[in-house]
Amino acid sequence: MVSKKDEAYFYTKLGYLLKLARVKAKKSQEALAEHLGLSRVTIVNIEKGRQKILVHDLVIAAQFLNASLSELIPSNFESEESQLNLNLKNKINRKFSGNESQVLKVEDFVKLTLSSLSNKDD
Repeated sequence: MVSKKDEAYFYTKLGYLLKLARVKAKKSQEALAEHLGLSRVTIVNIEKGRQKILVHDLVIAAQFLNASLSELIPSNFESEESQLNLNLKNKINRKFSGNESQVLKVEDFVKLTLSSLSNKDD
């Protein structure tokens, strides 16, 4: 059985992956919402993990964003370390709110930095 905490994390991660795919596809929240027949506020809530997305809407969103379902669905319930990474991503999102391209640049920089640090440990 999945704990409420793990379930919440799963949907937060799913929302984050949906947002990444949407930004990569250069689609607005409004465009995705209109395509799914949802409100922009619903898309915001889904991207933040506050609201669950129906499976058929996720399939339609993946097609609209030219993304595979495997890109949008977290592969597992992440470790504590991954949860810390998500908290960092949320802080980056808040800091650069409204500038999605800057958010992606900062996240890429953090990933490269963490990767180089973990390689030094090996």
